[in-house]
Amino acid sequence: MTNLDGDATARRLTVPFESNTLSSTVGLLGDITTGDVTHQLNPAYSGFVNKTYSAYTMSDPTYDTNIYDPVDSAYPTASASADGDMDNPNIRSKTDTKGISFADTLGFLDDRLLMTAGVRYQEINVSNYKYDGSLDTTYDDSATSPIYGIVYKPSDTISLYANHIEALQKGDNVSAAAPITIRTLALA
Repeated sequence: MTNLDGDATARRLTVPFESNTLSSTVGLLGDITTGDVTHQLNPAYSGFVNKTYSAYTMSDPTYDTNIYDPVDSAYPTASASADGDMDNPNIRSKTDTKGISFADTLGFLDDRLLMTAGVRYQEINVSNYKYDGSLDTTYDDSATSPIYGIVYKPSDTISLYANHIEALQKGDNVSAAAPITIRTLALA
């Protein structure tokens, strides 16, 4: 805004954006008994793929408007600030995660005490692309982590529990242009 009457300068920004996601989960549950101990065996797989597509154009130069009586801006025909194909945006990112797990829930005392132990393996692959569709940065990681928990049922209506499971998340990427500060500490 340039004054209290609501006069302002503006730019028009147009961003076509598309996001496509596919996720899947499949698991099996098997029950067996070994003596007085019950077992619920659970092998599982999960996967997730997300792709985003985008481009942009911004009007240049700015135009005059008023926030109380706005002026419509025409779609920019020429722009100093534009990237990507506005009619068919290129891919900007792809995230692919997958994991497999196996857990055994052991039941004791007529299943009033349940203890779960297992393992989970996960992979994450992230690719980021420039507006022209060329590869910019990647992130690839994998991890194996424990699964464990305990449930105690003092009655049919109360359950006390504690559990632990970990999820692999994408870490940050630092560009080559990022400033780096190095500090050296000396002990005297």
